[in-house]
Amino acid sequence: MQRFADVFASEPGCDLAYGDVEVAAGAGAVWPLAFPAFDLERALEQGYGAYCFAVRRERAVEALRSAASLYDIFLSCAEPERTYHLPGAVAALPGIDASTATTELVAASEAYFARAGVEVHVEPRTAGLLPAVRVKRAVDWNERTTIIIPTRNRAELLKRCIETVLPAAHETNARILVVDNSSSEPDALDYLEGLSDDEIDVISVEGPFNFAAINNAAVDCVDTDNICFLNNDIEALDDGWLAEMLWRLAAADVGAVGAKLLWPSSVVQHGGVVLGANFSAAHAFNDRMDGDPGYGDLLQVAHECSALTAACLLMRKRDFLAVGGMDEVRFPISFNDIDLCLKLRQLGKRIVFTPDAKLVHLESASRGRDSAPDRKARFGHELAMLRAKWGEVLLDDPYYSPLLGLDSTPFSSLAWPPRSWKPRANLPPQPTAPPIGM
Repeated sequence: MQRFADVFASEPGCDLAYGDVEVAAGAGAVWPLAFPAFDLERALEQGYGAYCFAVRRERAVEALRSAASLYDIFLSCAEPERTYHLPGAVAALPGIDASTATTELVAASEAYFARAGVEVHVEPRTAGLLPAVRVKRAVDWNERTTIIIPTRNRAELLKRCIETVLPAAHETNARILVVDNSSSEPDALDYLEGLSDDEIDVISVEGPFNFAAINNAAVDCVDTDNICFLNNDIEALDDGWLAEMLWRLAAADVGAVGAKLLWPSSVVQHGGVVLGANFSAAHAFNDRMDGDPGYGDLLQVAHECSALTAACLLMRKRDFLAVGGMDEVRFPISFNDIDLCLKLRQLGKRIVFTPDAKLVHLESASRGRDSAPDRKARFGHELAMLRAKWGEVLLDDPYYSPLLGLDSTPFSSLAWPPRSWKPRANLPPQPTAPPIGM
């Protein structure tokens, strides 16, 4: 109670505060469930902060006039920049009637969108550690999407990618733009020549491989509202992945949406990006198999991240242009997606990961790995640029608790000692960009 009182006293802009909880594990043992700074998408799908929170009296009185549950109070009072998270457990998670709680969470999420005047469908999910729902916002299908696929040689990769993503393109009225970067193999050239038709365009961007420059050039050729960056070593597992991502992007304040990616072995390759590990950035849940719920059920519900991989990344073209696209100079190959997402967050946009869009990623199959001898120095320079520009953000990812460890596998260990106990609000990141050439 003192911690709640202190945050309201020290932070005049705080209207609501919530803390972490402990989960009973039998024989008196408890496990910490460490939450992020405020995550609206996760709150709508999981109501994660509603189990022990405090709210200013005037806000509570207003909410109680119509609230039907704690989830309802939490969602009606929580505003991103006025909601604070207290790292560290403030309570033990009680036994939850999953059926009743899920019904209450569906109603609370529906009420949230009704207040905002947003058309949405909310359906129950199978409860994990916490009750959960799935949110599907209405999409304006008159807004079209272009799927941008950079490629160089490796015709078999590109062919498999296009074959598996075409059904989703048909379902969402999307186009495919293949961007050829100096292919020279005869089978690749023959395949590209035969691709052009009413739904697939091919353009050529010559020169050395510069992932950021290739995608920037592709966006310049696109006239659709949305763009979906997709690696040529991606394979879709179903026809609904793009529609799911569009349901997330339908929120006006969402800047980018990413998918759950698997290696062919069914191990998770990408479950969002966590900042800070090795003073860099790391993909979450590389230690989990497909079907594992993830820490705090994060592989079962949509939630926000500081960044996502551009191997499969959906966003609005106007937002891409508003932040200047990808940085071709500082991040030609690596970290351009991290930088892009952080620039979007700087504008107040949310970055959303959805586990309901699931694809296979043959990571680095097309261009090789950054550990190769001729690439180490270039990778090191781009890492130095990331640290120079976004170092303060790398030290304090709002979506990753200071109670969790910063080893190479996020969510796999506790930090000891914890990096901070200070209350945290989820505020836009601020860069310190070094001059070009430094």
